[in-house]
Amino acid sequence: MLFKQNLAVACLYSGQIEKTREIMEGLVDERNSFQSLILKLATLYELSSDKSRELKVALAGRVAQQEVSSERGWTKTNADFKL
Repeated sequence: MLFKQNLAVACLYSGQIEKTREIMEGLVDERNSFQSLILKLATLYELSSDKSRELKVALAGRVAQQEVSSERGWTKTNADFKL
C-alpha cells in the first residue's frame, strides 16, 4: 500500500497527473484510505479540476462507505478532505 502511494507521488513529480489520480483513487477503492492519502488526493483535485468540491464530496462518500478497520483509524474530519 505504501509503495503505491510513493509511486503516485513519483508520477506527480514527473507530471503524470492522471496516472497519479488513478493510483490514489485505486488505493481508496481498495479500502486503503488513510489520512495523508486523502489529503494528497483532495489537493490533487484542487490543482487539476474546476469541479474539485464535487470530487472531494464524492471522495468523502466513498470513504464513509468503507467498513471500520481495527488496523486503521476510522475518524476522518472535513479537514482531511479539505472541505
